[in-house]
Amino acid sequence: MRILTISAWFLMALGFLTSTVQSAEPSEVADLVVELISPGEMPREEIRFQPKSGQTESIIMTMKMNQKIAIDGNSFPSPVTPAQKFTLKISTKDVASDGDVSFEFEFANIEVVDDPKSPSPLAPVLMNLLRPMIGSKGSAVVSNRGLTKKSEFKFNDGLAPQLKSMLDGMMDSVGKISSPVPVEPIGVGGKWKVVQKLTTNGLTLKQISTHELKKRNADGFEITTEIAQQADPQEVKSPLLPPGAKMNLESLSTDGKGTSAFRFTSIMPSKADSSVSSNAAMTVNANGQEQRLKTETKIEIHFDRPQ
Repeated sequence: MRILTISAWFLMALGFLTSTVQSAEPSEVADLVVELISPGEMPREEIRFQPKSGQTESIIMTMKMNQKIAIDGNSFPSPVTPAQKFTLKISTKDVASDGDVSFEFEFANIEVVDDPKSPSPLAPVLMNLLRPMIGSKGSAVVSNRGLTKKSEFKFNDGLAPQLKSMLDGMMDSVGKISSPVPVEPIGVGGKWKVVQKLTTNGLTLKQISTHELKKRNADGFEITTEIAQQADPQEVKSPLLPPGAKMNLESLSTDGKGTSAFRFTSIMPSKADSSVSSNAAMTVNANGQEQRLKTETKIEIHFDRPQ
């Protein structure tokens, strides 16, 4: 008899991996290092975000995921995961004299975008899982270079503790949506590296992202990004595990790339596309029995402004 059913494995892997590839728990700026690799072409100027206090804007985040799962060496067909669309309302509350931006955000609406010609059995499961997020709010303080200094979240009453822990990563991704830029002036072709130690759902990992300035004008700029994550073997304390069960990560490798367009008047991208692939191997031990899980996950995330 299996310790966990296929559906239980899928939901646990979904919560673990979506938060892993997207975000991390709040960390101090000291945990993040921005290193200039090349200043790029002349002319060179500093990049700084300059939103105005009191401005309100909306952004739509659409996420698609494909996943392959193998349990104890046996591969199982994975149901198609429908896209999830999140409408976020962002309000800039204050811009300090040093440039720090304090803002609040709210999940104004959430949709599961299923294919009517080929409905996914996961669509109602995902909608029930995500519906409690509607109306959830958070706040953050971000420097004018895009470094998150503080973030917190307020979930709706009645949200199950295990779902709250699972959704923490997704909520925190909003607080870290800006792309950190270097202190130094840069021009087109300029490159910089961001290195940070992250923690998500009890997992500690190292993330390195490399950015390049592709375009810049008086209104904003565009960048490309490459990202890689690695984690050492460790115990992972997931709230989705059965009581008494232990989960250990054996290996994790994540890489991805994306493009983003920003306006100087907003800390949120006006448009962004990213694709991230992750391979993970884990074991779960419960009641003296052990199962081995291997997953291949690809997540595509698109940001755009409402028409």
